[in-house]
Amino acid sequence: MSTNNNKKGPAVKCGYCGWIIFGFCGDIVSHKCFKNYDECIHVLVVDEKGRATMRVKEVEKSTQRDEPSESSNESTSYSADIMDEMLIDAVEQRPGLWNQKLPVQRQSPSIRGELWDKVFNNLGFKDVA
Repeated sequence: MSTNNNKKGPAVKCGYCGWIIFGFCGDIVSHKCFKNYDECIHVLVVDEKGRATMRVKEVEKSTQRDEPSESSNESTSYSADIMDEMLIDAVEQRPGLWNQKLPVQRQSPSIRGELWDKVFNNLGFKDVA
């Protein structure tokens, strides 16, 4: 994992675990929280606060670029199998959603809600603050 201060490059914060990552895109995607990153289906996003997350790429439905799309906000659906795997991976990274052995404080409804928001953000379904 490339997360030491001796590396050159900007520091960003992992949007999932809060770890500070020094370096560039290659260093960010080598971090454990991005182990499922696939450049064919994901895009790396660093927000204005310096938090790095990955989102599902939006793919244009129309192959003709000179005609504006009627619904420019819609993205092409991935197969159900790919979406299922992405959902499983996103939930697996957040033990508070599934590990009943964790302390009750880490399983409160508000914490679980925040974790689900992160899952939805990760998959690109909606933007939650």
